[in-house]
Amino acid sequence: MVTWEQPVKVAFEAAQQLYPQGEKFLLEEVERDRNDWLITISFQHPFAAARAMPIFPSKVYKQFRISGDTKEVKAMKIRDVG
Repeated sequence: MVTWEQPVKVAFEAAQQLYPQGEKFLLEEVERDRNDWLITISFQHPFAAARAMPIFPSKVYKQFRISGDTKEVKAMKIRDVG
C-alpha cells in the first residue's frame, strides 16, 4: 500500500520541473481519492506576483492527481482557493 509520502514527493518534483521559476513550494493538502492521491501544492511565481494586488498573496495553487498504483502524475489543475 502506498502511503502519502511518495505521492507528495512525486507532486513536488513535477511542480518544480514545470515551474522552475517558482519559489517557496509548500504542501497545502493531501487527499485520498479511491486509488489516486490529490496533492495540492502552493508556490510563489513571478507571473502571479505581477498580477497580484498588494492585499492578496502572490501564491499559485496546483492540484496534482497521482496514481496510487504507478505513482505517476495523471493530471494537474489550478486549485481555486477563493
